[in-house]
Amino acid sequence: MKDSYFLKPRNMYWSEEHEDLVNFLTSGRNASDAAGERREARIFEFNVHVIVFAAVVGLLEGRRKEMSGGRKEVSTAIFENHSVDGYIFLVALLSGKDVDLDLFRDEAGEERAIRLFEEYANGGLSYLMERMTVSLHHEPEQFLLSILKERGVEFNASAQPSEKAIKLFS
Repeated sequence: MKDSYFLKPRNMYWSEEHEDLVNFLTSGRNASDAAGERREARIFEFNVHVIVFAAVVGLLEGRRKEMSGGRKEVSTAIFENHSVDGYIFLVALLSGKDVDLDLFRDEAGEERAIRLFEEYANGGLSYLMERMTVSLHHEPEQFLLSILKERGVEFNASAQPSEKAIKLFS
């Protein structure tokens, strides 16, 4: 088991107003696998994966949004269980908002990293929600692919990730 990035378990929050979007992005659809078996296909299996994706989108779009109204709680332990806890610090460090490696040294730094991550996640969720309201796509993967396509990213199922795919929102 890996060591925790956190000195102690903490809670972070995402806006309840985005619950339908998160549910949409974690919803599955029936698909056939290579053997022809029907199964449920999902882009994001858990809410925590959507929250991480939204934080990255918020960071890349420069969208931060403070918490307002109802909120959903998620523990840093959930991020650890899904091996995505490092993204909390990565998003905070990449934000360039007066942050440095002190984020890893004490409780105040951790708290600052969590709040920055929350704001970018909520900003990213707001951005995705805005896009969703004008989208003609009713499947999660088509919705996300349409956003990527607008940014000039094309996907071929058999292709390897390209340099262009790595720079999705730059």
